[in-house]
Order: sequence, then C-alpha cells, then structure tokens
Amino acid sequence: TNNGVSWTQKKTVLNAADPVIEFDNQGNILFSYLLRTEDEIYIIKSTDLGTSWTVPYNVSNAGSDTADKEWLAIDRYTNYIYLTWKELGTSSSIKFSRSTDGGNSFPVRFNLASVASGMLSPFIMTGNDGLVYITYVVVHNFNQSNETFDLKFAKSTDYGLNFTITDIDANLTPPGY
Repeated sequence: TNNGVSWTQKKTVLNAADPVIEFDNQGNILFSYLLRTEDEIYIIKSTDLGTSWTVPYNVSNAGSDTADKEWLAIDRYTNYIYLTWKELGTSSSIKFSRSTDGGNSFPVRFNLASVASGMLSPFIMTGNDGLVYITYVVVHNFNQSNETFDLKFAKSTDYGLNFTITDIDANLTPPGY
C-alpha cells in the first residue's frame, strides 16, 4: 500500500517451493507452489489482497509421480488461469491445466509432451484472443557426456484446448562438454 516501502507477511506455506504469484483483472491474487512433502502442485487464491486465502487446491494430482517446477499465467481478458509443470515418473512429462472459473477447479488437464529422457522447467505466458504459449526443454542422454537439448515452443490459439509444438532449436550441446 506504500509502493513497496514496507511489507507485511500475510501467508506462510510450510514445505513449499517454486512459488509463482499472479493477479487477475479483478485484483485477486493467485499463488501456486510445489508442496515438497507431497510432490504436488497447489494453488490458493486471495480476494482481499492477501489477508485471507482459500483452501489449497491440488492441481497436479500426480499420485506416485513427482510434480515440480510449475508456472502460472492468467489471461487478463477472460481471467482463465493456466498452469504448467513437469512431472517425473516412468517418463518425463510437461503437464498443462486450465481453470475457467477463477481457480475453483481445473477440469482441463493433460500431457503436453512426454519423453523417456528428461524435461526441464516449462514457462507459460498468454497473449490476446485465446493465445497461450509454453516453452520447455527436452533433455536427451540426461547426465551423460553426450547430453543434448531441444528447445520447444507450444502454442494454443483456442484458450489452451489444443497446442501445436515446434522446435525452436534442436540438439544443442551444453557448454563445457
């Protein structure tokens, strides 16, 4: 309330990591995080500038898999909330979920991509007219001397219902090898 001169702690989430915060066009705060004790991605919402928060909602429902490195974006026109994260199990996946009701539920949830090797943290942004963009990295030969990376770009033109995925660059070799 004073341009960042002083701060008040309103919410503590124990055993949380990878926090992401966004505001919708009504001034609500959406806060996503990894709950490390469960390896699940949760989201909470405040409608009063952080004084009170909703009950945490488990977006990932990863079960025996491990969810990690979520990112959150909100379409400022529709207030649709988009989440993406990586999930590790028998394979590596980039997951995607969407809420059209202000974060009360996330009924749209699917694998954006899945590979046997590794994935690195996804990042998500929105554009105008239903555009949703996600970037992520596919790792080949993970932790080996011949490790390479593919930079991927996923684009949706229908509010996250469908995506096309293209390579930004493929078979990049990390420095130092």
